[in-house]
Amino acid sequence: LQEILGNAVKHSGANAVTLTTRQVGDQVIVAVEDDGRGFDVAAERSEGRGLANVRRRAQSIGAQALWHAAAQGTHFELVLPLQPDAIN
Repeated sequence: LQEILGNAVKHSGANAVTLTTRQVGDQVIVAVEDDGRGFDVAAERSEGRGLANVRRRAQSIGAQALWHAAAQGTHFELVLPLQPDAIN
C-alpha cells in the first residue's frame, strides 16, 4: 500500500486520494482511489516494474492486486483472504 499511496501522491496530480477497507465474505478489500490523470494499465504492465512489483508482493501474501484506470482517476484494490481465526 505504501507504493500505491506514494504513486498516487507523486504521479497522479490528484486533488484527493481515498483509502477504504471493507469485508466481503471471506475477503478483506483495501481500496485506494484518486481523482488524478489516470494511466494506461496495459502499457504499464508491459513497460514498467512498479505494478509488477506490487502484484508480486500481493501474491507472496496470498492476495490479489487489481487496477482500474481511466482518463481521469485510478482505482486500486488489494484483495486479501481473511483468515478464519482472525475473526472475533
